[in-house]
Amino acid sequence: MKSKPVRSSSPTSSPVRRRAVAAGLTGPVGVGATLALGAPAVAAGGSYVALGDSYSSGTGTRTYISDGTSCQRSVYAYPSLDAASLGLALTFRACSGATVADVTNTQLSALSSSTAYVTISVGGNDAGFADVLTECAQPPG
Repeated sequence: MKSKPVRSSSPTSSPVRRRAVAAGLTGPVGVGATLALGAPAVAAGGSYVALGDSYSSGTGTRTYISDGTSCQRSVYAYPSLDAASLGLALTFRACSGATVADVTNTQLSALSSSTAYVTISVGGNDAGFADVLTECAQPPG
């Protein structure tokens, strides 16, 4: 009996798919990739840095922190809620409209050896996600 080659059902089994997955995590993606990086063993009350775009900053909540920026950081954004819930000191660098380059050039500097937790979402602005949503929301015509 001859055996047939079995195709892996893993989404990252081929080199092309592995590159696509890697690109999706490091480059523009439609809805932004949110990554929670594993933290070193620390006691409660560690430091938490929130990086990224409007998905992280909380745009749309209509309640924004008055921090002298136009980043639309909200007390109702998941970084604010998570930090409060877990008793973490939050460094909130996420900014509405941020691109991958913005995060790389202006937000990563918030990380240090004392950072215990990090979240990041970015890529929607690079991919034109707002334009896609606007187009899809138009009535047929």
